Amino acid sequence: ILKLEASQSTEESAPKVVAAPSNISTNQILDKHSRNVIAVSWNDKLQKLASADDDGLIIVWALYDNQGNSNSAWQEEMINNRNQSYVNSMKWTADGQLICILYHDGAVILGTVEGTRLWSIKLDASFKFMEWSSATSEIPFVTDSNVIKVYDEMGKYQKDIKLTLPPSQHKTKCNSEKKQIIGFKLHCGDDMDAHDQHVPNLAIAYDDCSIELRKSIDINDDPICFHSGITHLLHCAWNRNGTILALCGRQSNKGKECERDDGGHAAHYNIVQFFDTHGQHLSTLRVPGSKEVSDIAWEGNSIRFALTTGSSIFFATLRQDYCWSSIGSTIIYAHSKHDRSDVCVSFWNSKHNERREKYFPNVRHIKAAGEYCEIVTKYQTTTKNSKDDNRIACRSYSLIICDSLG
Repeated sequence: ILKLEASQSTEESAPKVVAAPSNISTNQILDKHSRNVIAVSWNDKLQKLASADDDGLIIVWALYDNQGNSNSAWQEEMINNRNQSYVNSMKWTADGQLICILYHDGAVILGTVEGTRLWSIKLDASFKFMEWSSATSEIPFVTDSNVIKVYDEMGKYQKDIKLTLPPSQHKTKCNSEKKQIIGFKLHCGDDMDAHDQHVPNLAIAYDDCSIELRKSIDINDDPICFHSGITHLLHCAWNRNGTILALCGRQSNKGKECERDDGGHAAHYNIVQFFDTHGQHLSTLRVPGSKEVSDIAWEGNSIRFALTTGSSIFFATLRQDYCWSSIGSTIIYAHSKHDRSDVCVSFWNSKHNERREKYFPNVRHIKAAGEYCEIVTKYQTTTKNSKDDNRIACRSYSLIICDSLG
C-alpha cells in the first residue's frame, strides 16, 4: 500500500466518514516525483511498479529484499523522461517482461523489464487508450475518432478496426456517431478463461454511460450493449478473472424527494456498479467522498478492490456467491488466491477444524451427494481446421470425483 500525501489546503470540506476497522498500514512513501503523478502500472509477476507524472517523468520502482529479512523496500530502478509530452497510458504484459508507453503527442515506446528500448514510433493521430492483447502479440490503440489501430509487438502496423457504435442510450445526446469512448479495457489475464472466444473480454465505455461488451477486438458479432445506470460514467475495470466488470462514476438524484446540497441543488455521490460478462447487474456500491472517483483497481484474488477519490483511498470487499457443497461436516468450497491463476478448492472439516486444499483450473460447479462430490472444471483446447489450417478454440469440461478428504 502506497500512501498519497496531499496539501490540506487543497482538500475541500467533506462530511466525516467513519471507516471500518482495518489492518492496512503504510509500507513506504515514494517521493522522487516533483509533479503530479497521473499514471501507475503494476508488474505483479516481477514485483515492479511504473509511475508517471504530468511532466513526462517515468520511474520504475522495484521491491528489493534486504538480505532476506522482513525489511523489504521499494527502490528507484530506472528513470525515463522524453521532456516532450506526458503519458496517456502504460501497460505491462501479463508475464511482466515488456512495457508499452503511450504519450499524449502520439509517441509510443516499447521496452523490456531490464530497461532496453526495443522500438519507438510516432503515430500520426491523437490516441487516448492502449491495451495488450491476450496473446501479447498485438497492441490495439484507440484514437479520438473511435478507431482502433492495431500494431504488432515489433511496432509494425497491422490493421484498422472501425467501431460500429451502438445507438445512444440518452435521447438528449447527439447521434451515435458523435459518441466518444471514455474507457477501453481488454482482459488479458494469465488463466485459460482469458482466451475463451465464447466469453466477452473487451469492455468499451462511452460518454453517454453505455457499455459494449465484445468477445474480441476483431469479433463484432452480436455485441452485448447495456446502460451502466450511472449519471456520469468515469472508469471501468475487469477483475483479474475477467468475470466481473466494475463501473464507477458520479450519480445525481433528480427526484422531488432527493438529497440536496446546501445550495438546494441535487446532490451528487460516487457509485460503483458491478456486471458479469453477459451484462447482468450484480451489485451496487455507494462510495463516500465529495470528489469524484479518479480510478479503481482490483486486488489479485478478485474479491477486494480500491477506489481513489481526492487524496483518499477506499478499500471494499465484494461478497460473491461461493461455489460450494458439503459432505457431512466437511464443507467444500472454491475461492481465488492472489498468487495463483487457478482456483483453490478447500475441504474444511468444520468438526475438527482441519482444512485441505487442492487446485483446479476454472472451477464451474461443485455438487455433493452421499460420500462424494463432483467438481466441474472448464478448459480450452485448439484444433486444426482441415480447410484452411487455422486453429479453432474448443471448450471442454472435465468431471472430477472426490471424497471428503479431496
